[in-house]
Amino acid sequence: MGYSGKVMDHLGLIAGMVDELGIVEVIDNALEQDFEKRHISIGQTIKALIINGLGFTGRPMYLTPQFFATKPTELLIGEGVKAEHLNENTIGRAMDSLYKHGVSALFGLISKGAFDALKLQPQFAHLDSTSFSVHGNGYEPSDKFITTDDKGNETRPSVIEITQGYSKDHRPDLSQLMLNMIVDNHAGIPMAIEALSGNSSDKTTFAQTVAKYTSMITTQTAQSTVIADSALYSKDNLAILKQSKLYWITRVPETMTESKEAIENTQLKDMTQYSSDERYKYKTMESTYGDVAQNWVVVYSTEARQRTIKTLSRRYTKLSDSEHIQMRKLEKERFSCEVEALKAIEKLTKSLKLTTMETKITPLAKYSKAGRPAKGEKPQIIEYAISCTQLFSSLELYQQELHKGSCFILASNNLAKKPEEIMDGYQNQYKVERGFAFLKSKEFLTDAIFLKSPERIEALLMIMALCLMVYTALEYRIRNELHNYKETFKDQKGKPTVKPTARWVFQCFEGIQYLLIHELNKSLILNLNDDHKLIISLLGKHYEKIYF
Repeated sequence: MGYSGKVMDHLGLIAGMVDELGIVEVIDNALEQDFEKRHISIGQTIKALIINGLGFTGRPMYLTPQFFATKPTELLIGEGVKAEHLNENTIGRAMDSLYKHGVSALFGLISKGAFDALKLQPQFAHLDSTSFSVHGNGYEPSDKFITTDDKGNETRPSVIEITQGYSKDHRPDLSQLMLNMIVDNHAGIPMAIEALSGNSSDKTTFAQTVAKYTSMITTQTAQSTVIADSALYSKDNLAILKQSKLYWITRVPETMTESKEAIENTQLKDMTQYSSDERYKYKTMESTYGDVAQNWVVVYSTEARQRTIKTLSRRYTKLSDSEHIQMRKLEKERFSCEVEALKAIEKLTKSLKLTTMETKITPLAKYSKAGRPAKGEKPQIIEYAISCTQLFSSLELYQQELHKGSCFILASNNLAKKPEEIMDGYQNQYKVERGFAFLKSKEFLTDAIFLKSPERIEALLMIMALCLMVYTALEYRIRNELHNYKETFKDQKGKPTVKPTARWVFQCFEGIQYLLIHELNKSLILNLNDDHKLIISLLGKHYEKIYF
């Protein structure tokens, strides 16, 4: 009797979530299909790439057929799908179709369907950006997207420019592209993405992205509120946000004169203890910066204080040593008169940032010959030397720097929102940063952008964001169902938890096999244990269909 085995592992969970979110249907309904040139639909191709990306093998896309050679493709992707169907040409044409339609617009359609399927309405939308570095040169737009208008003029659609800019990867030597992303505050599920040229600035693009997705933020979030870091806060951006009529929460740049004064004038004894976390205290004040009525919340953080202490310790030690060396050099100098010595002391005193010094000017007699002068010999000249009689650090300056580094300011134009609600909302800003860390993981779809076409790179960013969507949605569903049914899953230490990471669940699903018995035309799923069955049952029909 003939048998054949395939690797299933956690890939059934990925396929099930793609089906649950309706990603394939949205893509296939939005894009024109040409089945004379393809065996599988564009949506199924993207589903395969999502499964490949979340297989955590670091395998580039052109090796997708190799990845699926050992996987049950019909069960995971669709009836009649074979590994060889997922070749480079199929993938390339699918990516071209994504770009031609518009990756941001298509991702928005998928996102709306995903949140509807999950029955999830976030309170806030979190916005942030990151850069992706690329190696090599020659990232030129493709000629295949050029069209001709009625007058015979050629037009090329807009495309991102792969170029150098401010590198968040700390690789200023490499060209790059930027990605703005909006995620929800519950699970960090992507709501919108926008690919941008490598020299784009957050201070310009953040407000433009918010304006572009105002309708989406208004309809998909309960409080019509966007949250971003200090790059969003400027007079020009506040004017754009005012037109959008959205609420916003953002951090005020510490470099602004107004924020410096607000922090300096805020005393710790006047601040209120943050009820949700003992590490924070706060004080509120009103502001009309940019002609927008808003509330400022000056926040004191004990963690920021500890970081500042370490930073100041390093900086002050280095600065103190440098200023001490300058004093020693001054002591070695000789001056022809007391006035010159006083000028040198004044010059050094003005340059000192940390230390305060007390000095003494001493006249020195200089004779014609070295050694002890003869009895009654008068000195040829009188020189003046400076000695430092006291050298100490400025405690007042240290306290000012420490207070400044321990505080930051949050601002919101929602005047009805309480200060602790503003702080609670901003605390989830880490979720979009965590999403970027996921996209840049070496185990993910790609450790480096390897495509040469800017159009296909835009499409690749969309596929990467879809992988993040599926991953975070799975994690949200698993945790939510465990909580609702009062069930637990064992963590890495064997202890029960209701908040396992999706990555850990994936690791626990390793070893599950798909066995096909050819003569009987039957299949079996092997190595399922009770923990696997619990997760599958909680997730529901899309997953049971694959594993059971």
